[in-house]
Amino acid sequence: MIYFIKSIITEKSLSIKELKNIYTFLFHYKANKLNIKKEIEKRFNVTVKTVRTMILLIKKMRKKNSNNNYSKYRKIKKVFIELKEGQYIEV
Repeated sequence: MIYFIKSIITEKSLSIKELKNIYTFLFHYKANKLNIKKEIEKRFNVTVKTVRTMILLIKKMRKKNSNNNYSKYRKIKKVFIELKEGQYIEV
C-alpha cells in the first residue's frame, strides 16, 4: 500500500527545513514509522535519521439539505523527517 500523500510547503516548514534539516509530509493515518522511513528512503534516495508523527483530524464540509446536519472528520498523519547531515530533498 502506498502511504505517501504529499509534502507540506509552508513558511514554517521551510524555516524548519533550513535550520534543522527536517522535512514535513502528509501520510495515510495507518502508516507506521517503519513504513514511513522505508518509503521516504526509497522515493528520495536519502538516509532518514529520525521520524516523528502526529495524527490530525481534518474537518470535512458540513452536509446540506439532509437530516444529518453534522461535520465529518478525516484522519491524516503529519510526519517530520530528519535526514542525516549533508543530505537534502529537493521539494
